[in-house]
Amino acid sequence: MGLDAAYKQLDPLEQREAPTPKRPRGAALFAILSILFLLTFLVLIHLRLRGDAGGTDGTDGACEESCRIVLVESIPEGMTLPGTPNPSTFDAWLELLGAATRSVDIASFYWTLTNEDTRTHEPSAAQGERILAELLELPRRGVAVRVAVSAPSAKAPLDDLLALERSGAAVRAVDFPRLTGGILHTKFWLVDGVHLYIGSANMDWRALTQVKELGAAIYNCSCLAKDLAKIFEAYWSLGVPDASIPAPWPDNFSTAINVDTPMELTLNDTAAAVYFSSSPPPLCAAGRTPDLAALLATIDGAREFVDVAVMSYLASTEFSRPERFWPAIDDRLRRAAVERGVRVRLLAGCWRHSRAAMFPFLRSLDAVGDNRTGYDVEVRLFLVPSSPSQSRLPFARVSHSKFMVTDQAAYVGETPKSPQNPQKLPKNHQKLPKKLPKNHQKTAQNLHKKLPKKLPKISTKIPKNCLKNCLKITKKLPKKLPKNPQKLPKKRPKNHQKTAQKYCQKSPPKLPKNPQKTAKKSPQKLPKTSTKYPQKLPKN
Repeated sequence: MGLDAAYKQLDPLEQREAPTPKRPRGAALFAILSILFLLTFLVLIHLRLRGDAGGTDGTDGACEESCRIVLVESIPEGMTLPGTPNPSTFDAWLELLGAATRSVDIASFYWTLTNEDTRTHEPSAAQGERILAELLELPRRGVAVRVAVSAPSAKAPLDDLLALERSGAAVRAVDFPRLTGGILHTKFWLVDGVHLYIGSANMDWRALTQVKELGAAIYNCSCLAKDLAKIFEAYWSLGVPDASIPAPWPDNFSTAINVDTPMELTLNDTAAAVYFSSSPPPLCAAGRTPDLAALLATIDGAREFVDVAVMSYLASTEFSRPERFWPAIDDRLRRAAVERGVRVRLLAGCWRHSRAAMFPFLRSLDAVGDNRTGYDVEVRLFLVPSSPSQSRLPFARVSHSKFMVTDQAAYVGETPKSPQNPQKLPKNHQKLPKKLPKNHQKTAQNLHKKLPKKLPKISTKIPKNCLKNCLKITKKLPKKLPKNPQKLPKKRPKNHQKTAQKYCQKSPPKLPKNPQKTAKKSPQKLPKTSTKYPQKLPKN
């Protein structure tokens, strides 16, 4: 109850005609002052509770700052897309480094900003080399640099990390293979505790000039930076020898900013609600929303459309063995289309390293949008054209973006749609889901433009195997399915005739309950799929 309301309730008491006094007037005044004191105490307690709910740093989920957000992307050299391009990832990184005066914290997967890993003199590596040079200069300017990186493998190049250490930067390798069975897959920057970058781009020269990437740079937003810093500090604490994941995490890692209580702030003069998510769940301190919950909440909140862009799409555990079925995201997309009539569009990257197992899942999802069903689901492949020299670059020429945009929210980050383990996501990523207000159309359209209606023409220089696999998804389903589709093998071996006959001999058909009546009728017809393997049926 507010103080104004309290006074309004007290006014009628003061306006009443005073009866014949039976006690001193001071007693009445004392009673009124006691009530006012109690009301003031309750208001202070309410404010204190709100402050406690905001976390140890006093954040209560509201931010008075006017933050600025810029969508940035990397477009591979030689590739053009319709519309006005966003600022480049390279320019955003340069701007952040130029603005740094106190500190730069970077969470990363690996480092290959120079082309030492390819042992070539690739001209397009110049942008990555420039970024590394700027980073090496920061300690000389009095800027503290900290880098949390996934523990490198025995064959991983270390040139960049060693150069950073020699320049005065602090580098910690987080042993996530030991801690979680996965890797540190995060890509974000924190600058001076007020600016940040989050997106799909690795600390790799190819992420600036040879790979399609998308991210967001946010400026003058200490409220968000302070919350993201808690995730970085968690990585930093796990980068010491023999570190272990605490359970639970100390209170200073907890947050009140999550899917249920996002931070309310102003982005580009537009009211918005923002929160960060993380994974795997053991790395989520109290109050932190796990990545999977954030993804599913974004899909569930859509009313009109869900547009998704990913590098790979698998409804199974891609890297763990034995491989397990993991349909969480795939099911939720199908449910949105079937139960709520939401339009679903998925854009998946395709390149020489695409797994063959991805295409059946894509075909299956695309089949939901068959004209006969009435469901609006469409799947397309994103192929980056390559020249002969570009096609020889290792791990390049692919769409690496990971984002989702709906009519209600946007989700930008680094979550592959194929976890290693369905119980705990081993890759650690942070996302920026933004619940947009009613006037969000302009912001949503910027992300929406990244899903082109027509893809650029496919280069004939793309490896044949990739092209063959990728184009399978574009084939339409036959108008009429065979009566026994389950008996049609996907690929018959050369000696399938003998194999089929052996199978038929080992597995004879079941006899009917009334064989005498059946025998009087016309002989049983074989299904169309077995006419190539004649077999005499027994008379009885």
